Amino acid sequence: LAIRPGSEDKCRQRCKELTEYYESSRDYEAVRTRIREVEFEQDKKDINLSRQSILSSPIQQCVTNFKRSFFNTVRNPTYTRVRVFQELVIGIVAGLVYYSTDHDKDELQNKSGVFFFLVTSLTFSNIFLQASNIPLELPVIKREYQNGMYSTLPYLLSKVFCEFPFIILLPLLQMVICYFMIGFRNTAEAFFTSVAACVGVSFAATGVGLFISAWAGDVRIASAVAAPACK
Repeated sequence: LAIRPGSEDKCRQRCKELTEYYESSRDYEAVRTRIREVEFEQDKKDINLSRQSILSSPIQQCVTNFKRSFFNTVRNPTYTRVRVFQELVIGIVAGLVYYSTDHDKDELQNKSGVFFFLVTSLTFSNIFLQASNIPLELPVIKREYQNGMYSTLPYLLSKVFCEFPFIILLPLLQMVICYFMIGFRNTAEAFFTSVAACVGVSFAATGVGLFISAWAGDVRIASAVAAPACK
């Protein structure tokens, strides 16, 4: 199968003929069948959860995983920009659609509608974003878990802690934009109550998304489960 200088075309043609001959042989079909059987058996095999003993404390495990998640977020500034831009657009759209809503009884339904819109947007964005989080890292998680580097609880806690800035600041940004445009009550108590409600929704949606992500273990399954979960 070597390519001889000066006879490259002839040698390549001979390699192609040998390859085609092998692919049409019984040996090739037998090897392909065996490979498919092994892959199928591997997919059915349960994950071996036996692992080496963990030497570090749970706090140290959580801190180490938090640092890794934090640096992964810092190295991917597009992720932060997209999330901030998304909340800016939603806040501006909500403010423009429900701009300067009155406080009378007839406008009460409109104010209920804007809160429904904001809650729905926070729910969808956080659940779908987190649903694909763990499946993308699952091969690394399995290897490090079996090597005794950390347990599951510190890993999940570190993922939640790393999302805290987004959980708190993004709903705050959204409400700062749309709250006064819509014309809600102009008091600090009412404003921060609305922010707290949106932060709570964002926190709950993040938890649901991580639950689906950990349970599914596959991006496609997680996306399929996340859609009805948002309803």
